[in-house]
Amino acid sequence: MAGHRGFKIGVNISGKQLKQPDFLVMVATVLGESEIEPEVLELEFTESVVMEQADKTIETLKALKKMGLQLCNDKFGTGYSSLNYLKHFPIDRIKIDRSFVADLDGSNDDATLVETIISMGHSLNRKVSANGVENGNQLKLLSAFGCDEVQGFYLAMPMSGEDITGRIRRTHGKRVPGIPILRARPET
Repeated sequence: MAGHRGFKIGVNISGKQLKQPDFLVMVATVLGESEIEPEVLELEFTESVVMEQADKTIETLKALKKMGLQLCNDKFGTGYSSLNYLKHFPIDRIKIDRSFVADLDGSNDDATLVETIISMGHSLNRKVSANGVENGNQLKLLSAFGCDEVQGFYLAMPMSGEDITGRIRRTHGKRVPGIPILRARPET
């Protein structure tokens, strides 16, 4: 990322892509051609994609981990929500869906669910991030619950690659109060 360290590149992977017979070869080729360090690339899968062919998916995810990639369970809590798969799939991070964050500061139920997801994720040695942070109250609650990362319009609106590079130059090394990592990438 333009010579800056400490950033990840998140890529959403669809079920169709994951099922392609040459998926692992394609990922390895992209890594080689782009000269991106594997640990910088984080592949994001939704629960439904991961659960479609669980046995085959486990093998594919293990192969991706052997390549050194980071793996993320995106939109956690909106799909199958199988807690059993969390212990079997080599996922590094779970990302709480924006639907739980949207009313976080107005709903005791959402706050309880989010706090529980964060605690459970940490207990399983997974990083936890929250998607869709749109105000300071949500940010404060997520910080109090121990959320590792956040992303959302409160932190940054969608921006061009040039604008992201400029923001990184201005903010690199600075921290958002209460949250250890600022994820400056557009919502997907």
